[in-house]
Amino acid sequence: MTNNNLHVLIVEDEIHTQSGIRDYLTRQGMTVNTVANAADALRLTVEWQPDVIVMDIVIPAQQGEEADMHQGDGIRAARQIKANNPGIGIVFFSSHPYFRPEILGLAGQGYGGLVYLLKGASPPDRLKEAIEQAHQGQLVFDSQVGRGNAQKPSETSLSLSEQEREKVEYAQSQMSQLTDRELEIVEQAAASRTAAGIAKELGIAPGSVQSAMRQIYSKVGLAESEGVTLLSKRALLSKAYIIYRSRNVPRQK
Repeated sequence: MTNNNLHVLIVEDEIHTQSGIRDYLTRQGMTVNTVANAADALRLTVEWQPDVIVMDIVIPAQQGEEADMHQGDGIRAARQIKANNPGIGIVFFSSHPYFRPEILGLAGQGYGGLVYLLKGASPPDRLKEAIEQAHQGQLVFDSQVGRGNAQKPSETSLSLSEQEREKVEYAQSQMSQLTDRELEIVEQAAASRTAAGIAKELGIAPGSVQSAMRQIYSKVGLAESEGVTLLSKRALLSKAYIIYRSRNVPRQK
């Protein structure tokens, strides 16, 4: 089987990203299947036996659940897949750079065919190359992936002044007012995506992202924060979102 004839399973819960990856790999001559959660990834791996899996890391465990940005359900699925099918290559394709230790743990168990690639940090052809590397059994971490300095976000790791803490606490307390779309935009912003990157990820216009961000800042009390630059305002919003999600506050329906 040539690299262009590979069977690739995409595990991605964001529909626009999933369709973009699928269309790109199909144009490369690969046979592609898609799922949106860890449970379906495990099921289809058994049924379909892909050569390589392109695995988002922060995905829902099961259909109907929400992804938890503090949990790597893609990593958990990969452990089970490698235990039963060690020859299947896995490309971890994620916006989050802090799962390097978990992937090294898999490699430490003797598994090859593991590639860690950050979304939005490499040209499109890099994904094709990563799939080929995983299929060949290589262990590859792209240069953008942290080597120990990147840490999973948590409430205790957020270094804030007293004034910033008050702003963040108030902002996270108001996030239940945000719509699902606004929360998606905040989540992308917390992953350090630009307005253009968010627009591409969510399939909307960059101007719509900028307009939505102004509305979001207003809703969570950051619109008129005295002495706060746009950059630091976004950082405070991101920290507020991390706390909001870590406390398992449900999204507004």
